[in-house]
Amino acid sequence: MDRKPGGFEHLIKIHEPLFGSDITANRIGFDSLKLWVELSDERIIGVPLTWFPRLMKGSDEERNNYQLSKRGIHWDSLDEDISVEGLLAGQGDFNR
Repeated sequence: MDRKPGGFEHLIKIHEPLFGSDITANRIGFDSLKLWVELSDERIIGVPLTWFPRLMKGSDEERNNYQLSKRGIHWDSLDEDISVEGLLAGQGDFNR
């Protein structure tokens, strides 16, 4: 078997589509603890609202006033942008 140093390069190529820009958010929802996102590949992911303090502190009306784009989700009134790529990578907004 011809292997390159490290031997993990093939794994990165296999998993690239999971984080590709072709996956988008179809719709979102909230419960008392989580943001739920239905993705275009039919996965549904839930992330803690504590990852996004502006969403956590926002009213139901503010949370439900969002816009979906190819890159992610935007809340104008909360000044919050969440990318699908970031959600899939497990990245929250821990700086706010």
